[in-house]
Amino acid sequence: MIVYETMRNTQSLDLGSDTKLLTCFAAFEIAAGAMHLLWIEAATLMRHPLAAPFHTLMIGAIWILANGAWLWGVCRLLFLIGQMLGGAGLLLVDLAAYIGSRCRDAKHAIGCFWERSQ
Repeated sequence: MIVYETMRNTQSLDLGSDTKLLTCFAAFEIAAGAMHLLWIEAATLMRHPLAAPFHTLMIGAIWILANGAWLWGVCRLLFLIGQMLGGAGLLLVDLAAYIGSRCRDAKHAIGCFWERSQ
């Protein structure tokens, strides 16, 4: 069985998976709150957008930050899903190689593979 070790070395982060997922969802919540403020303030400024230029710039800053937080959360979540799918793919490749090399059927292979991984 050929195993490329560079694929096996996953990126190690100091934070746990739960913390990373909570960070993504916190970014979504921050973005949702900022978008809510954006709608309230934009409705206020619809009557006189040039009467308060600083207020208009603040609305733009909220919009940029909210969309940035949302995009960061989406990218981070997609990265985590990709890592999990990559790990599942490597597990299936190992299982298929084990079935092909040493076992007579899939049920026996899963039992052997489970014992070997313990």
